[in-house]
This record gives sequence, C-alpha cells and structure tokens, in this order.
Amino acid sequence: MDARLVVLGVTQPYSRESDNLAEVSAKAILETRGSTPRLYRNTLVFLAADKTRMQDLDEAARKYLAWQSILNEQTNLNLSPYHVTQAETQKSAAEGAVTARLPETWQWLLVPVQSTPQSL
Repeated sequence: MDARLVVLGVTQPYSRESDNLAEVSAKAILETRGSTPRLYRNTLVFLAADKTRMQDLDEAARKYLAWQSILNEQTNLNLSPYHVTQAETQKSAAEGAVTARLPETWQWLLVPVQSTPQSL
C-alpha cells in the first residue's frame, strides 16, 4: 500500500519517441507482479534515464574506470611519482564528472495515470 520508486536500468532509457524502452518496461511492471496481476498500480513511480544523456554518463564512467585501472597497475606500468599524482588528479576529475552526470541522466519520472475510474 506504500508508494514505491522503481529505478529503471540503463538498458531501459526514456526518449520522446513512441514505444520507448522505459515506457514499455514500466507498463510491463504495472501489469503483473511475477505471474499474478498487480494490485495498487497507482503506488508505483518509475525513474528512467534520458537516452541522449546516457552516452555522456557512459563516457565519464569509462574514463573513471580507465584512470582507476592505471592506478591499480602503477607498479606494472612503472609510473613515476609525478605520473601517479597526475593519474590521481584525472581520476578525481572523472569521478566528479560521473557524480555530476548521474542526476542529469536519471531525470524522467514516469507516473501512471487513470483517465477514468472505470479504466484499468
């Protein structure tokens, strides 16, 4: 009976196109709960990522992971202290970019509506 937030994954982004993956997934979740019909459909709210912003977040996450990998393998790469400091600075900048892009990416709130009391 409580309201619930469903965060849709990166494979279900929202776009203004008809039949986008976020709306299709939200409708499927609203229809059933496992193998039974869902009761209290009006208690679910869906948060979806923006399809166009997803690419920016993906790029920022890849940069962060790349710098993290460099720092993890600094002895194998024979990095000088200067290069280690530079890699740490770049990693911090990439982490800040990921943190900033998360709320920009997950910006769509999908709320089910019922046009008439008789409709499902």
